[in-house]
Amino acid sequence: MHAVVSGWMLADDGYSGANRRLLGLLGSAHASLGSGERVTVLHHPSFAPPEFARIGWRAVDIARGPAWKRARAERRQ
Repeated sequence: MHAVVSGWMLADDGYSGANRRLLGLLGSAHASLGSGERVTVLHHPSFAPPEFARIGWRAVDIARGPAWKRARAERRQ
């Protein structure tokens, strides 16, 4: 199984509640992933991701707003 997570909110502010929750979930989830399971997080190029086993990070140029631009960029990726 391969899940892709939208991490556009991780762009600049690692201290927001949304950033802390997503990073906390990913930090907990990587230990629970089984053989053949992985997660890829799409994030803004300015974000420096942490290292988690079986969690891949892919920098993509995702618009922060308006929502329709962000959705279109995510769909393309």
